[in-house]
Amino acid sequence: MMILFQVTFTALTGYGLGVGLCTLSIAIAKLRLPDYAAMVTYLNLFLALVTVVLIAAAAAYAAAGDVAAARKLLARNLTDRERLHGPRDAQTMATRDRLAAACLAEGKIKDAISHYKRVLSDREKVLGRAHLDTIATAASLSAAYEAVGRMPAAMQLAERCCADSEQILGPDHADTLARRVNLAHLYYRVGRVGDAVALLHDTAVRCERVLPHGDPLTKTVRQSLANIGEG
Repeated sequence: MMILFQVTFTALTGYGLGVGLCTLSIAIAKLRLPDYAAMVTYLNLFLALVTVVLIAAAAAYAAAGDVAAARKLLARNLTDRERLHGPRDAQTMATRDRLAAACLAEGKIKDAISHYKRVLSDREKVLGRAHLDTIATAASLSAAYEAVGRMPAAMQLAERCCADSEQILGPDHADTLARRVNLAHLYYRVGRVGDAVALLHDTAVRCERVLPHGDPLTKTVRQSLANIGEG
């Protein structure tokens, strides 16, 4: 939680001011709370600040389009987080997830798949399958599988994401509807045109019933049907 606070605060205030104020606030807390040192040591504080620096730098590189540099910083950040908090800490898993996304963006798809598989396994163990973060990772892994042509694996995960999202959020939630569109896209790619059309038609009806008029997702569904020739 302390690192999450620092990252958020630094993002809102700017790197220099954010790190300075975070350091000052924690130093004051160590002076005023007798047992605070047992919870946060100066080593942990130092490693936390390193994490803030790496995350901020990785975000800056990514924003500038230097995906390779962002990936290297995220890899270093992941190593530090694993050493400090363990591989199944929530922020460690989130960092590995971001590293996987950076690998995917750089074209290192095999590395991305390896990281996504690890995150998915860890999140299933820690959070359970029926958790939004777990579903998001499964969807990302499905996209990575699609990128290398592993369509059966991609569809299996996409179908799972739809089922889990429907269970947690309901069949008419925007996230569930978006996952149904992704699944229809996969059906179409492997030649299951009838299944794709049926799913898109049902999704279009749901979108028009629950989403605001002119919502981009509704337009996407209708455009997909038109492209297939079923609109």
